[in-house]
Amino acid sequence: MELDVRSDGLTPNSSDLSHIQKKLNRLEKHLPAISRATVDIERGSARSPENRVQVSIALHTKNRVLRARSNDATLRTDVDSVAGALDQQVRKFKGRVYMSEQARKGQRGGAPPTPDDIGEGLPSI
Repeated sequence: MELDVRSDGLTPNSSDLSHIQKKLNRLEKHLPAISRATVDIERGSARSPENRVQVSIALHTKNRVLRARSNDATLRTDVDSVAGALDQQVRKFKGRVYMSEQARKGQRGGAPPTPDDIGEGLPSI
């Protein structure tokens, strides 16, 4: 997975970048089809200190782009909340994709095997 980090008004240090990489690697385990991840980090203009950092992450797959955004006081809490939101999106996406693939396979190959069909051809003990 290619990682592209863009920052505006805030420079992430090496530990922040390794934290981002660790969170995105976890997402890649769930969905290996992720080809590129774009991370945008901005210092917000909010007066309250709780919403000063904005992080948005876009995961690019073959046919879709999954996005999430968060505003919080620190970069790490933003990355954690965005990664959690993207994890939910990845699970929904995988469920839809795999269910539609199974439906297509079922149409092509006929009916799915029954439990009686699975044991056919095996020697009895």
